[in-house]
Amino acid sequence: MNYTENYHLPQWEETDRVMRTDFNDAMLHIEEGLTVRREGESALRGEAWNRLCRTAYNHYCAVSRIEPFPRQLGVFYQNTGTNTSGISGTIGIDGAVFAGKGRLQVTASNFADYVEQVTPLKMVKNKLSACTPLELHVRLPAAVKLMRFVIGGTYSNNAGGSDPCRVCVINQDTGETEWENEKVLGITSSGGTTFRLDIDLNVFLHAETDYTILIRPLAAIYDGSFDYLNAPSYTILSCYRNNGVMTASRTMTEPEGSTGGMMILRCQSGGTGGTLEAAWDKEPLEPSVTRTILDDRGRKMQELIFLRDKPVPPETVLEMKFTCNEGGDFFLYDWGAVLL
Repeated sequence: MNYTENYHLPQWEETDRVMRTDFNDAMLHIEEGLTVRREGESALRGEAWNRLCRTAYNHYCAVSRIEPFPRQLGVFYQNTGTNTSGISGTIGIDGAVFAGKGRLQVTASNFADYVEQVTPLKMVKNKLSACTPLELHVRLPAAVKLMRFVIGGTYSNNAGGSDPCRVCVINQDTGETEWENEKVLGITSSGGTTFRLDIDLNVFLHAETDYTILIRPLAAIYDGSFDYLNAPSYTILSCYRNNGVMTASRTMTEPEGSTGGMMILRCQSGGTGGTLEAAWDKEPLEPSVTRTILDDRGRKMQELIFLRDKPVPPETVLEMKFTCNEGGDFFLYDWGAVLL
């Protein structure tokens, strides 16, 4: 009996005896050959899909930086700081949209209720290592942008000069320093009592999150002791809370349709968080990629990429919804999609 050259399949002569085992061996060779071919085609398709997604993502990132956004086929991008069409349930904050389900309103009058002083700011002249920072613990029932609070106390033996301190805001839940800056206290007289030293900040505090605020001296030019003061008239803050449900929707039209697509969300949740839902033509999606990035303004956020590996009709609808837990909040910085 003869056999084919490539797959060793039997080729019976007229005089050959036909055996069941020969048939089984031939079928096994066919099965193995078809399997190898299918796996190879699948690997090639996966590699081509990955390259296509990478190219589409890079194109999306490039054009999203162009102002105004250029006309594109099969691409949409929405910067929520300048365009909120199709988005509801939000408050605009610093170039983004926000939703937060705070328990209680925080005001300058009740802010001190949520502040615990751990240590005062102690200054020991000419002994910087002996000085101790002012330490405050803060936990708020709603999200707040804090812009000023006040300290005060007594001091002596001031010979003049600069009295800088470093102000830090540390998120104890993550261990990250979320804001820091240098502040000159500006005490000029030789001694006395000061009832108002303004500590100016620009920091967003999530609800139900433990924060530590430190004022650490960088020079020791006098003796003194300073405490946090409950001073509503001089405290500056903004409280942000609503029903905690944000929705966004966008209809894309591409006459020829597409073989797939990519949806990209840049966002950040805080506090007790919540639930994010994404859908494409009502079909729920789970993120294929989740990573932490810094945008061009230095804002830290999550980038979520959702992939659709199936045909997209000429008219297609993308949707996003975030539902905050009590004490949770959510920022949406931008979102968009690319058809493949």
